[in-house]
Amino acid sequence: MLFSQNTAEKFEGTPGYSFLKYNYHECPNSNLDPEDGIETHYDKILLCSRCGNQITSYSEGATIHGSFEHSFLNPDGIMYQIGCFKKAAGCISSERFILEFTWFHPFPWCFVFCSDCGRQLGWKYKSNNNDVFYGLILKLLCSM
Repeated sequence: MLFSQNTAEKFEGTPGYSFLKYNYHECPNSNLDPEDGIETHYDKILLCSRCGNQITSYSEGATIHGSFEHSFLNPDGIMYQIGCFKKAAGCISSERFILEFTWFHPFPWCFVFCSDCGRQLGWKYKSNNNDVFYGLILKLLCSM
């Protein structure tokens, strides 16, 4: 169990809580022990599950439109479960922001990719005053 009963209350309500509790993805060859408590994992890094590049960390989780996690259908009918992050240093973006089909109105978006292997990991959103956040596809990330 990722959360012990004693530590769950400490982190309940923080961005990323339910991701840590229910969607724990361990990278191959990780020395992470899922039996450890949340305080052991909260500052752990998140990696691209394809190449192991460091993408962000749990502590960069952000609450956007009331939640860290969101599930959305794209125009092609593909369902995505994403987590919101303040920073994703391991991503590069197309920087071609568009407003069509945005999941976070009024924020335009662009694609983001792993800076090592080029896999699309999600989207970058930008506000009118140039604040940014990242919506990353949670199943494409793993913990280390």
